[in-house]
Parts: sequence; C-alpha cells; structure tokens
Amino acid sequence: MKPEDIAMDFFSKLDNGRYAEFKTTFINGLQMKSAKPPKDLNEIFTLANTYLKPKLVTGSRGIGSTFAMTTDTIERKPGEGKGKR
Repeated sequence: MKPEDIAMDFFSKLDNGRYAEFKTTFINGLQMKSAKPPKDLNEIFTLANTYLKPKLVTGSRGIGSTFAMTTDTIERKPGEGKGKR
C-alpha cells in the first residue's frame, strides 16, 4: 500500500466514540480544501493524538479541553512512589 493509503486506512479505523468529532472536522476540511490529505501514517497519527476536544464543564459555567499525551519515562526522586511525601 502507498503511505497515503495506509494513513487514510488508519484514519478510517479510529474509534468513532472518541474521534467522531475529529473525523468529521477533518473530512469537512478535506472537502472544503482547507486541509490536505495526510502524506503518511505519522502525520495522521500526530493530528489525531494532539486533537483537542472542547468539553462543557458541568457545574462551573465554563469550557474546558481534554487531550491525551504519553510519556516515555518517568523519573522519580529517591523516596517517591513509596507513600512518602
């Protein structure tokens, strides 16, 4: 498969429960020519991974954002993680 096809295959298999708004926004951007198709898997993965989803915060009369991020390693100081503060 070509890199572009792999990227769009990945895009189509994103979970609709979590990424429905992202997928709709991206497809609309492609249709209106305000977004370009991804060149490879890394490009669409990065877009999906960094997509911020607005979320209505109940009870505080405001708007918040949710996002996901990963970390490769966690460096702990001596004594951390053993119930000591």
